[in-house]
Amino acid sequence: MTPTEFLAKWSTEADAMRRREATVNGAGVLAEVLADFMAVQASQAEAVLSLSEAAFRSGYSVEHLGRLIRDGRLPNAGRRGAPRIRGADLPRKPPGLVQSGPRAYNAGADARTLLDRQRGGRNG
Repeated sequence: MTPTEFLAKWSTEADAMRRREATVNGAGVLAEVLADFMAVQASQAEAVLSLSEAAFRSGYSVEHLGRLIRDGRLPNAGRRGAPRIRGADLPRKPPGLVQSGPRAYNAGADARTLLDRQRGGRNG
């Protein structure tokens, strides 16, 4: 079951219950919702993603994910030249490390990094 199918099913169910002013067995309804949610998770784990889709879901860049596949640290679910990543194999960034949006270019930081590299510092 896909997330879209899940939402459609349970939105329809909620509308029908509202129209009928239904009294339901809450535990039974929740058990069905949870079973469907587990089906959604299973389908997401089995989904084969392009590097762009995988980057969007994981928070890592396309380049980094491609490097992980090339280095053999991440299995390639596609073929050579057209890598894919299975949802279950997708690495996840810890929440504090995921960027919320594009960062502005920082010329000062770039200059300091370049200067440090020229001096043989830790970045070079």
